[in-house]
Amino acid sequence: MTGKTVSSVQNASAAMDQRQKAFVRDQYALNAFAIYAQIIIGFALYLYDHVSTPGWISLLLTIPYLFIMIWLGIHLQGHSRAGENPIVSMLGKGLSAVFYFIFSFMFFIDALLAFYALCAIIQDVMPDHSAWLDAVFLAVICFLSIKDNRANVLPRLGRFLKWLVGGLLLYCFAIALPYGKTAHFFPLLGYGPGSIFQGALWICGALSSAACPLLLANTNEKKTILDKKVIVIRPFFLAFLLALLTYWISVWLLPVYAMARPEAFGWRLLLVTHMTPSVPAWSMEVIGLILLFLLSLCHSVSQASRFFSLGMKKEKEPRFLAAFFLAFMIPIGALRLPEIHQFFLSVAPWRGGIALCLLLVLWFASIIHKKRG
Repeated sequence: MTGKTVSSVQNASAAMDQRQKAFVRDQYALNAFAIYAQIIIGFALYLYDHVSTPGWISLLLTIPYLFIMIWLGIHLQGHSRAGENPIVSMLGKGLSAVFYFIFSFMFFIDALLAFYALCAIIQDVMPDHSAWLDAVFLAVICFLSIKDNRANVLPRLGRFLKWLVGGLLLYCFAIALPYGKTAHFFPLLGYGPGSIFQGALWICGALSSAACPLLLANTNEKKTILDKKVIVIRPFFLAFLLALLTYWISVWLLPVYAMARPEAFGWRLLLVTHMTPSVPAWSMEVIGLILLFLLSLCHSVSQASRFFSLGMKKEKEPRFLAAFFLAFMIPIGALRLPEIHQFFLSVAPWRGGIALCLLLVLWFASIIHKKRG
């Protein structure tokens, strides 16, 4: 007996590498978690009634967009200068502020949609409860969760919640299997190829933040990202599969015209349990979706504050900024006006095109820098 402890970590450097790898893995899992939430919102907000049963084909058509976004993010990270994120490295500190503000606005739209979905679910579950009280309560909960600006809190929470939420939703899907029909998948093209293509463009907006963590990764994260690209890609692949399964189950339960019937937004979000008589499944879907959208809301508000602060040349986000964003959301979630719903239908799809254009500008700037170098 030598008294030595056997460990896979033999020095401080190896321990820091393992810790950095775990943080990067949790960070990109959280981002994929939030993107899944945006996709689910897109289903209920647009695809169910505008595309109907072939909406899963629209989702498959967005795969090239997702991989282009991730590839551009990894490429930009690999060509950025040491000590600078890709935005500053390609554009300089002056022009980079414009990009920061645009990305901040896009995350703010994500946060608005998550908040809107949360309020819709609560009002569907408790229609007699005060909508204003619900909205204020959600805003306060979110602010208390992110007020300390600790970068590692949400990724660690997401590490636990992804298994909990995934388990709850998979249980609901399993309960729904006896209540559907294969015939609901036909006619295969639903309202036609045009509606399917428009649905794909709409869902691209939900995927617009896929490359954003890559644009703010520090020097330590950069090495992990470039050495272990699977850490970045795997979470999006799993989130995409879960989203595809979610739509398949929805189609399994409802035929083409039933999906388009005029129902409330909250009802559409809880479609699976509204079509099954199982009380445990109803409870689990409500809990699962609330946890999903709450974490997505906190993540989106945190990212919107971070990008906005960088645009103002501040490394640390002011506390009042997240509070201001959340205060603005309260009437959006409480009023439930048709104009608000129409606003989301009009604005949300543009996120995909704007994000792609910004990354392409950065990519062209990287090519110019390489030629000059």
